[in-house]
Amino acid sequence: MRLIGDLDLRFARTGGWYDSATTWPAARALHLHGLTYRAIEADPRISVKDRLDWIVRDSEGFIPQPYEQLARVYRGEGNAGKARKVQIAGQWRRRLARSDKLSSSGRQSVRSLWSDWVVRPIRVFWSTLLLITVGYGYRPWLILGPIGALFLFGWWWFDRASDHGKIVPSKGFNSALYTADLLIPGASLGERTRFTALPDIAWWTAGYTLAGWALAAMLIAGLTGVFRRL
Repeated sequence: MRLIGDLDLRFARTGGWYDSATTWPAARALHLHGLTYRAIEADPRISVKDRLDWIVRDSEGFIPQPYEQLARVYRGEGNAGKARKVQIAGQWRRRLARSDKLSSSGRQSVRSLWSDWVVRPIRVFWSTLLLITVGYGYRPWLILGPIGALFLFGWWWFDRASDHGKIVPSKGFNSALYTADLLIPGASLGERTRFTALPDIAWWTAGYTLAGWALAAMLIAGLTGVFRRL
């Protein structure tokens, strides 16, 4: 039977936490800030996705501590993958929390409304980009996907441009090496200096160079944990 009313667990301490999803209170009726426990279990078992839904029910909106606590317990159980999922979910909510609070306020000024409309799309875009490229630093290997996709597309695109005389001289042109030379920051494969891209393709070469530097910076930041702060 689902709990009727609020469940206040703020600053409670327990060795093990046992519950059932059927007993969870409604959204905004749960208070988790400060709750600490060494183990968590449920009957029937609760997935990480559903456990994150449990945290989202907190009446105070986003608070980092419940995410940190749950991730710590999963990691202590040897479930590093589950811990990363919790930490990534916490990062996503942290980055959108300010906009959500602005949107839920009933006394917003015209300036705050305008700020929310302008800033929120940028915030969502940046947060999504960090999520799919480095997993906020918890899955830095994800960036190999975008790098590989850019490389394969550039290989095909610049080879096509060479065939149409957009990159000269075309004799001996290697589109794979040319793409790698553009995409890898500091690379000196010699391809970009041997060939000249005509104006309509030059924009692509500049874009690839900038994309390479941006992806490299994100990879370094992800490996060093810059995005991991809750």
